[in-house]
Amino acid sequence: MRSSLSALVILLTIIGAVATVDRTFATPPKLTESEVAKIRSIISGQLQAFLSDDAQKAFSYAAPSIKEKFKTPKKFLKMVRRYYFPIYRPRDFEFRPIQMVDDKIIQPLAVIGPSGVQEIVLYSLEQQPDHSWKIGSCIMINSLGEET
Repeated sequence: MRSSLSALVILLTIIGAVATVDRTFATPPKLTESEVAKIRSIISGQLQAFLSDDAQKAFSYAAPSIKEKFKTPKKFLKMVRRYYFPIYRPRDFEFRPIQMVDDKIIQPLAVIGPSGVQEIVLYSLEQQPDHSWKIGSCIMINSLGEET
């Protein structure tokens, strides 16, 4: 699991660096405006849940693989507080255009955290059997293109 996540991080970092010059690696997905709105609503909902320290609600937006890994909403929120503080307490955020990378829906988000530093957060979304969307992973990249 860790090695596949590391490979995804490396791939997304390279794509992020190269895609600004050559858009052939990341393409816009074929999503309706309604689907894009749903995806963004899920991410916004989770960010609101973090701001409210509502572990149960924040955890509800996570894909089954994330739920399996962390087991409880409390453990999940503890991890977010520790490793993803800019999205745990964002000052501001802005959605960037959704992309598709290797058949994965990626929603980039520019986030300004409590320190005032902007980071790019790459959310990977997974469509569930009931056609709802869940957050499958989240990777933060600083302005130098380094994973944080």
